Amino acid sequence: MLKKPLPGQYNGPTEFPFSDIKFLESYPTLHEYLTCTQWDARTIRTTSTLLFFVENGVMKVCLNDRDNNRSAFFTAPTMEELMSEMEVKLASEKVDWRTRSRQANQPGYTPF
Repeated sequence: MLKKPLPGQYNGPTEFPFSDIKFLESYPTLHEYLTCTQWDARTIRTTSTLLFFVENGVMKVCLNDRDNNRSAFFTAPTMEELMSEMEVKLASEKVDWRTRSRQANQPGYTPF
């Protein structure tokens, strides 16, 4: 039933698939990473993902920028501080990005 659209036929969703006004207001840059499905030129963009975990009593998150084959890690003592730190660094473009492994660049590979 699912058919691939012809070139120029698909422009992506016209609305964000995730709608949370408080999240958007608090973390606009992070919201864009997670929900934006198109680049400025109207080309399709793969949304980013987040993986939260706690290790040794410290809250951690991995932001996986799937469209650019890179990841960034953030740590903080609380969830609120973690989210704020992520937003500030993303907005200021002061993120220590790590290139994904060769395995991660293989077609169909989805780490999370």
